[in-house]
Amino acid sequence: MRFDLPESIAAMKRGDKTQTRRRSAYWLKKKPGDRISIVHKGEYLGHATVVKTWAQRLGEVRDRDGIAEGYANLMGFLIAWADLHSEVRLSETVIAIEFKDIRWHDA
Repeated sequence: MRFDLPESIAAMKRGDKTQTRRRSAYWLKKKPGDRISIVHKGEYLGHATVVKTWAQRLGEVRDRDGIAEGYANLMGFLIAWADLHSEVRLSETVIAIEFKDIRWHDA
C-alpha cells in the first residue's frame, strides 16, 4: 500500500495512525489477518496486519477517524485528503482499512 505523505509514515512510526482510506474497492478484498505492505516513494518500509475494512462516504468520517488517520482531528484529515485528491466530495464512497502490528523493515 503506497503512502505518499511523509507525515503518514511518521504517524505510523509513532503509533498514531491505525487507519487509512482509499478510493479503490480493491481494498475490500483484504480480510482480517491479511498483511499489507507499507511503501513510500517506491521503497518497501514494512508491513501491517489488517484488522478490518469497510466502505463509507467521506461525509461519514468522524473526528475519531481523523485521529486514527494520524491527524489532530477530522479537519486535518480532510485537508490532507484535498491535498492528495484535489477535492473533497462528502458523497464519495471510500474504503477504510484499519491495521495493527506494524513491522518495520529496518527494525
